[in-house]
Amino acid sequence: MKIRMVKTCLHACTWCIVLISFCHAASKSAKSVGVQGLRCENRVNPLGIDKQRPRFSWLLTGTDRGLMQQAYELRVGTDSARLTAGKGLVWASGKIETDQSVYVLYGGAQLRTSTKYFWQVRVYDNFGRRSAWSEVAHWSMGLLSPDDWKAK
Repeated sequence: MKIRMVKTCLHACTWCIVLISFCHAASKSAKSVGVQGLRCENRVNPLGIDKQRPRFSWLLTGTDRGLMQQAYELRVGTDSARLTAGKGLVWASGKIETDQSVYVLYGGAQLRTSTKYFWQVRVYDNFGRRSAWSEVAHWSMGLLSPDDWKAK
């Protein structure tokens, strides 16, 4: 009788552990971190930017209480398809440990006049999760010097 009772208790404990593990995994995967509201120089997909080091901003999204950004990665390219593949980048920030998500300065090679650039960001949160890359946003450079004007 005692052996049967011990087996029943062990069986019940095993199911409890499985259930707790499943619930923990489900709650962790159900909640996620994301990025939206991408802006360059305070505008959505602006045209004619005249700053050599434009500033980027984004919003952190998620449903967890106390959700905070711990780090970000930003990448810039001149072709949206290559950018999403992580190829042909003009600049890749690498992982930057900071909670800054407003007015992040471009830090890559000198930008060219009248060129369209595409960018994405992903974030890391205080729960150890990394977001997917954001949707692609873009901006275009204006004429940066008087020599760029070609009118007659």
